[in-house]
Amino acid sequence: AYHTLQSPVLAYYFSEKSHQFFKALNNYLRVIDAEMLMIIQVKDNDNDEIINRFKNLIKSCDLCHAPERKAKVLHHLAFEYYRRKNYDQAILYFKESMSLKIQESPAYLLSLEGFIRSSFDGELIASDNLIRLAEDGLIIAIRINQLLYIHLFKLILYLLRSKEKEYHQYLANKALPTFVKFGVAFLIQRSKKELFNYYSRMNFQEKALEMAKLLFDT
Repeated sequence: AYHTLQSPVLAYYFSEKSHQFFKALNNYLRVIDAEMLMIIQVKDNDNDEIINRFKNLIKSCDLCHAPERKAKVLHHLAFEYYRRKNYDQAILYFKESMSLKIQESPAYLLSLEGFIRSSFDGELIASDNLIRLAEDGLIIAIRINQLLYIHLFKLILYLLRSKEKEYHQYLANKALPTFVKFGVAFLIQRSKKELFNYYSRMNFQEKALEMAKLLFDT
């Protein structure tokens, strides 16, 4: 879900071409990859088509005995539910995705962060339990030297501990510059929106205007 593609239309076009090419070669694993990329590019579509396409891909992964690809599809499906604020379904699929991944890996941390965020936003799991999960995630991120996830888990710990000021300071000064460096479009946009809303609410007018300009220029 945290892909860096900046041109969805172009990405969809090339994914569709790849899909046709690999299908002609009966290379079904690559067909799954191409289909997954095509679905990810579809924005602002809240009908059941996207959900059903992901679920069909999961079946294809089972037929092809492709657990690594299944884990990716499960994560994207979970994120789609998260985007729609369907947090109950999101945590189910994030958890299933995690079960297919090596625990000490960036892919596992990505789904763990999604699981914690969904649980927090949906008020589905007690904060104390989520804090323990986030602390475990931070330990893994430090151990495997993954700076992006170190920032993500530090942020979510501030959030879970209701440290609003510290959260937004860390987001502005450390996390957002790293997200920009890595080119993670979703995290960049989410961070800018969060900072704009915070600055506006706190009446930090100059900072709010600066962030609004960054959002407009994106």
